[in-house]
Amino acid sequence: MDIPDLPLMDDLWGRIALDASRDPEVTYDIRRDDGFLDADLSPAESELSREVPPERAEVLAFAHGRVLDLGCGPGRYLLWLQERGLEVVGIDASPGALQVARERGAREVRLMPIDGIDFAPASFDTALFMGNTLGVGGGIAIVAERLARLHPMIRPGGCLITDVKEPGATERAVHKAYHAARRREGRYPGELRIRLEYAGHATPWFDFTLVNAESVSQAAAETGWQMREEFGSPQLGVVILTRK
Repeated sequence: MDIPDLPLMDDLWGRIALDASRDPEVTYDIRRDDGFLDADLSPAESELSREVPPERAEVLAFAHGRVLDLGCGPGRYLLWLQERGLEVVGIDASPGALQVARERGAREVRLMPIDGIDFAPASFDTALFMGNTLGVGGGIAIVAERLARLHPMIRPGGCLITDVKEPGATERAVHKAYHAARRREGRYPGELRIRLEYAGHATPWFDFTLVNAESVSQAAAETGWQMREEFGSPQLGVVILTRK
């Protein structure tokens, strides 16, 4: 497939979030490096929705104490927990997305990349990696790195809630072929290379990994966490870890 040569825009995700917060008809696209296009995605129906699906609400009930939302974006899960009485700190690398989160009522958000988190030991009781943020910006090895970095910042007995997705849980031939190509390269099949496209602009290409439950379990065993619960299906599930 032909891939258009588009000019880059700094913080394009923030631009999308800001525009969509003012116009619910705004959509954007995600393009994979093989040319596959996931088109007309609506932030108003996902990241900007104030509703949380029942199966996610069931899992978020495990959140307690002070919560760290990593890659909070415009604040979907942060606000849902905040409205239920929890103290939530959100971090994100997008200034625009954090502006939207503040405008929507987020009390504490910080401009901070996931791999640059810097909080005192035992600062939080719960951590969230929702919206596939555990695998944004790296390959499968980044899972263990992030769990290890986060570990001292969570109090003993605290929990981590992350969504998971099995790369092979698809019926679409175009995705099966992509994952198979990764296996032939000796790589984890869920390692993608993607970019966002919006209003004639694009982000730089970046790594995005669909992290499955098995990979989270393996990384947890290496970094001081243990599996507690697993919800949902391989195609779209959630794992809860306990900090030892």
